[in-house]
Amino acid sequence: MRLLVAVAAVVLAVAAPTWAAAPQSAVTRWGGGDWTVWRIDRLPADRGLTEYADIRLRAGDAVTLDAGGCISRTLVWLPGTAAPVPLAGALRRQTIIPASAGNDSRALRLGFAGARRECAGQPEGYVFVAVKRAEVVEVTPAPVDLVWEGTDVNAVALNPKWGLQVTNPGTLPDVGQICFSVPDYFENPLCSTQHPGIDTPTGLRRLICSIGTKSPIAGHVNWYPGTFEGPLYWDSLSFADRDNNVRLIPLEQNALTAQNPENIKGEFDSRETTNHFATPWWTSFRKAGTPGRKSLIDGKPSILYGFTSVDCEHHCVSELHPVWVLAIHVQDDPADDVWAVFMRNWGNEGFCSSAQHEVNWPGERFTLTLPWRVGAAAVELEGTTQFLANVEGISGRWADVPNEKVTLTFALPPPSDRARVHGELHLRWNGPTVGAGGGDGAPAAPSAWDEQGGEAEALVEDLLARLPPEKRQALDPQLGPSKSLLDAVPVVLQHGPVEEAGAPVVPPSVTSRPDPGRTAEDERRLRALLAAFRGRVPGPIGVALDREPEKP
Repeated sequence: MRLLVAVAAVVLAVAAPTWAAAPQSAVTRWGGGDWTVWRIDRLPADRGLTEYADIRLRAGDAVTLDAGGCISRTLVWLPGTAAPVPLAGALRRQTIIPASAGNDSRALRLGFAGARRECAGQPEGYVFVAVKRAEVVEVTPAPVDLVWEGTDVNAVALNPKWGLQVTNPGTLPDVGQICFSVPDYFENPLCSTQHPGIDTPTGLRRLICSIGTKSPIAGHVNWYPGTFEGPLYWDSLSFADRDNNVRLIPLEQNALTAQNPENIKGEFDSRETTNHFATPWWTSFRKAGTPGRKSLIDGKPSILYGFTSVDCEHHCVSELHPVWVLAIHVQDDPADDVWAVFMRNWGNEGFCSSAQHEVNWPGERFTLTLPWRVGAAAVELEGTTQFLANVEGISGRWADVPNEKVTLTFALPPPSDRARVHGELHLRWNGPTVGAGGGDGAPAAPSAWDEQGGEAEALVEDLLARLPPEKRQALDPQLGPSKSLLDAVPVVLQHGPVEEAGAPVVPPSVTSRPDPGRTAEDERRLRALLAAFRGRVPGPIGVALDREPEKP
């Protein structure tokens, strides 16, 4: 397990703490698992040291401190250290109480080295003290660190989990409760040590995404690329951002949260992907409505590679957004075994975002690893295999390792070229004991998926529904997506392993850039919709526009 060094308070991930102290007390305490956390309020304001008898430490204990408010002249004295030190210089790093503290517990002490007036007009200071006792000290991840036991052949995290799922098996993190209850949110090691990136919207989308949200971040928080496996299901096509939404049920609740405990949503903009797809299976998918798409993909084994993130406009549910690579086992037949695939190295994060996220693969290529069919002795590529791209310069290879795997590799130009490839891989399996497909045993899709946010998109769709039919029909040319050109550049697969100096040792990196083209198109569509109401926009969006001092 790749466990990044973290700090104590995995206990912040369980339900909101039960305060053990009386309300008038300056010290409150809660615990869970191996860690105990205290919060100290009403810090000392007089010279000298105050001893906190409830917080007792001994040699070998692990301690992490954090603080907020006015602490500029506050001192801390940990047992076994030579003298008090400024608290501000001791924050957010794990400290082991030295042997000189001895085995008898001693109290933590805080002091003040300034004058009362120095904190005048500033928020009152407070301190978090997180302690893990010596007998259980070990390197553990923070509750919202992304961790994994292994990688795929691209050095990408394979079926990763959150740190809390590792330290407290069976527990899913409530990301908002953990991270928004501490200073600096996702930069605080009581939440995560991995410094995730932030993608928030601009213009009208910023206004709409902020309506009703209880989160300080009305957008996406992004960790690392991840490869996830499991059965896939169709969810919806969003009008607001034109995203295809699918649900994947991971093998072991991988990267799920308390807000989406059953499945993880993958999202990919149809304007960037499926609107351009032209091979036979993808054409059927593109033209199908919801019932047709469900019949094409529901319950099919899939491999989904995307940006592992949480959407905090949507209650900090976890997502794979954008999806960069998708492979779906759409036909289970040894005589004609079919995988539908698309691949790209760029993509946006939907309505409540403003960036393009470009993934930089080692060697500028990505390899899908598909399972070997039980009982097969050999495999052949069927002539009906077809892949199409939108630009020249994309190459592809397939390879087989008997009794182990089949691989499919595409080399793409840099992400700035906005290249993509899609198609169907048809395999014919041979062997004396190869069996016919017997289904995959995946659970059936529910009659309705659990809600995982989407409030901003729902507000836009509500506006659209309020328009009289004749107005909506007149708006359709402005609100619909721009006309899409179908991809038409053939990509012929070569057979044989990819020549390489060795497996990549550096994982892919992600570069996030402003996306002015998509921002302008979405702004145009929204303004056309608002203009149809002739200055009297109804509902929450109208209220928000009236309150906005400067119109977006």
